[in-house]
Amino acid sequence: PNKTMLQLSTLEKILAPAQPLLEESAQWITLSPPPDNAKIVTATEYLQPETLLANIAEIAASRKTLLENKSSFVMPHRNPLYKLMRSEKLAQPDLPAEVTVRGTCCLIFRMPPNFRSCGSCPLLKTEERVVRIREKIAKAH
Repeated sequence: PNKTMLQLSTLEKILAPAQPLLEESAQWITLSPPPDNAKIVTATEYLQPETLLANIAEIAASRKTLLENKSSFVMPHRNPLYKLMRSEKLAQPDLPAEVTVRGTCCLIFRMPPNFRSCGSCPLLKTEERVVRIREKIAKAH
């Protein structure tokens, strides 16, 4: 499969569990009226993989606004999502340049049966994260 097909497949798998929550939350979220020339789309329409790929730059800017700013015009007070996630550089030629890491531990390592931290755990050292990513890639092939 080509890269775009793989991206679409991955996005579909990621978004499927969130769809009911997004549709439900759309009922109680209030947004400012859009400009006259803006196209109004529903969350369901916007979250179609093809739409997401077409708007990747806009999504990256929104992500930055939501996760990397202490406050913004949409959140004039303290942003509860600020520093929720961070990027970690891997410096491995055969792996992605960076991965996303949680800002705080989710404590899943305390859950049976595996008692193992999640892949985005902030407590993992970079070397451990690289080993895990390589294990996951090897298991997928």
